[in-house]
Amino acid sequence: VLYLGLLFACALATKRGRGWPVAFGALALCPGLAEGASYMLETPLYLALLLGAAHVVLRRGEGLWPEVAVFVAASSLLLARPEGLVVAAVFLAGRSRMVTGASRWRPALAAVGVACSLLVWRLVVFGAWAPNTYFAKRSDSILNEFTDGAKYVVASVMNSGRPGPLPEATVWLSVGPLLLIALAGPWIASRRPAGEPGLRLAVLAWASTASLLAVVVSGGDGYRGLRLLAPVYWLSTLTLVELSASSCKRSAMWGVSLLAVVFGARLIEVLPDPGSKLEGALRAVRAETPWDSRPQEALAAGLARALPGDVVAHRHNQALRYHAPKLRVMDLTGLTQAVIARQSAPDPVGFGRDALSWALEQGVGAIHLDPLSSRGAPAHLHDLGGLAGNPAAWERVLGPDVPRGEVLAQLVQNYRCASLAGVAGPGTWANCLIRSDLAADFRS
Repeated sequence: VLYLGLLFACALATKRGRGWPVAFGALALCPGLAEGASYMLETPLYLALLLGAAHVVLRRGEGLWPEVAVFVAASSLLLARPEGLVVAAVFLAGRSRMVTGASRWRPALAAVGVACSLLVWRLVVFGAWAPNTYFAKRSDSILNEFTDGAKYVVASVMNSGRPGPLPEATVWLSVGPLLLIALAGPWIASRRPAGEPGLRLAVLAWASTASLLAVVVSGGDGYRGLRLLAPVYWLSTLTLVELSASSCKRSAMWGVSLLAVVFGARLIEVLPDPGSKLEGALRAVRAETPWDSRPQEALAAGLARALPGDVVAHRHNQALRYHAPKLRVMDLTGLTQAVIARQSAPDPVGFGRDALSWALEQGVGAIHLDPLSSRGAPAHLHDLGGLAGNPAAWERVLGPDVPRGEVLAQLVQNYRCASLAGVAGPGTWANCLIRSDLAADFRS
């Protein structure tokens, strides 16, 4: 419902420009939008809030209700995503140039109050100014974050996630112009026309640049995909929409032409490819990919019954603690565990920490490394030493990211392969590693 409503809002919001049907298509086929919807991530929600804020904040309206609407829109942005704070600040700064008197600062002051309340809540709950996920995903060096963020942006141009056989030029033309708009945001803002439309154009251009910088500074994304760049693409597209409505015929021509290039390239890219993001959008709309929590529930219940009192370490199943509150869990990524999130990480960090060696030092009872809750092949029929010598078989049974070196040697020496049957129906198995002295109890 949110996804369909978002597309409908795109059609209404883009009517400002001369080429609004093209702009609507460019927004609807935005890389990362359908991807985030398919994986039930927050991308559609944040984009909906972004679209609403752009068209509530960036208008000349004074009085109680317009100020309340601006405050709610800006506060929603900073609460939805970390980079929303930067975009909200740019929007509010731009609005202050459109209105007069106390209306220039009252919504901003109220939004600052919300930000301060959020900070206090985080200090109380997490004991730090940011949640565990922030620290777990950052390395000790800010240079690593810049490098990872730049690589993430470059990868989005070189390969937008399309596995099809079309020329790479379609990828470059579908995302390249939008990234160029974000990079040239300050230049576009400096050459804006006079009046409220020109100010709106400048704010959107600055916001796209600020959003791109936030992605780079944060180190990109641990997930494979373009969900973090979707807001950048949208802000750049809205900048082109505003440009296409310019009173200057030359600027309007550039705006419509670039929108047509982006939309055409994206359309060519997705239509012939059955594995494209367009199919992902259809799956999201038809609700063909709902998040099924039953395998995780069965995994949590099985581990709690087989290993009462022992610690279960995991890489990807943060929901284990929710499904089995009494189960003692260790989050190897640190996303939900402060003691691991604060551990030193001199090397680049992607999805989160990898505290597998620390878990082995603690002697945890079980280790679940698989991002999937179930597999079609059981692990208990395999010898862990044999799997260690065959990375392909390891990935097929226990999941990707095969440990190496001393960590792998300790696993082979102290742990055995184990399986829980039927977690997602007949013929499915949840595969994990059990400490050798607990193998008999687990089997029984």
